[in-house]
Amino acid sequence: MNLRTRLSRSEGYRLLGMYDESILILEDIPPGEERWDSLVLEVRYNSYRDAEVWELANVMLGLMCRRHPSSLKWCMNYVDGMIKLGETKEAIEALGEVKDRFANFAE
Repeated sequence: MNLRTRLSRSEGYRLLGMYDESILILEDIPPGEERWDSLVLEVRYNSYRDAEVWELANVMLGLMCRRHPSSLKWCMNYVDGMIKLGETKEAIEALGEVKDRFANFAE
């Protein structure tokens, strides 16, 4: 099964609220580069977020934030995930680290 099909099936299960099945589809990706592709990480994050499994969602967010350091979306989601985990102090520190990078988006 190709990656596009796996991602589509995983998203379908997620949209149906079948989060375990969504993740299992992604777990079946053979070890290698595709398993940790940014598209796969995003789909994993979406499933963990919707299932409110913030520990695992934040792992995906951390990877995406490091992989895409110029993406405001991933950095803000990462900070939001920290807050959901009750890590407010760490969230404030993370915002301090990126404030200069995203000063244009001060709103």
